[in-house]
Amino acid sequence: MRTLAKDQTKADIPKDLRCLPCLSLLKDEEFSDISASVEVRRLCKHEIIFLESEPLKSTIIVKAGSVKIYKTASNGRELIINILWPGEYFCYPPLKDDTANIINAMAFTDSTVLLIPSDKFKELLSRKIGDVGINIVSGLCEKISVLSEKLDDLAFRNVQQRILKTLYAMTDGLPVEDGLVTVAINHQELAALVGTAREVVSRIVSTLKEKKIISDSRTKNFKINKKTLLKHIKSASASKTHVCCST
Repeated sequence: MRTLAKDQTKADIPKDLRCLPCLSLLKDEEFSDISASVEVRRLCKHEIIFLESEPLKSTIIVKAGSVKIYKTASNGRELIINILWPGEYFCYPPLKDDTANIINAMAFTDSTVLLIPSDKFKELLSRKIGDVGINIVSGLCEKISVLSEKLDDLAFRNVQQRILKTLYAMTDGLPVEDGLVTVAINHQELAALVGTAREVVSRIVSTLKEKKIISDSRTKNFKINKKTLLKHIKSASASKTHVCCST
């Protein structure tokens, strides 16, 4: 674990910023430029730094203390992703104007953090790697967002909820015939997508047939009533009810 300078003054910021791999090769004058915009913030234990889905405003570097990186469900359940210690950071590049935080950040103990403004970070990144590099990084960030959403599903949704969400996503753009959408997937593939066993999927599919959400589930195809499926998803979300399913 790397330790940052103990003196919490602006003069130390260029040295502290070098813990970020993407900034480590900057020239001294470039460090001076970005350092002028960095905020040094002292935090009390449990003080919120930012919340998930809020606009992404900064990149965090921990200077002293510790920061909890975590996700929360609508019912209050919490999943800690990581605890950041001095010299560690959380960096999700703000490559689009509407980029939102994919996690929450809170002071785990009394802490001091450095906050690099997103617009400054983006400007510096663009200068260094150009449009092609930005497009590559942007594509990687989109993959990270997908993985973050998958983590949400596994941590906070039961198997039936994950199956409903996955099937609905797979109906996107497919033709509707007699009110039904045919999705080309079998029970084993669906089980692998939602992180459970084939036998569990088969039991839940039987339940969904009784509810008229699925009309048929042959070896390689599911015939889905998309309107009924969406209605069920919205109803479950509004009432915050959870169908007990084995994982």
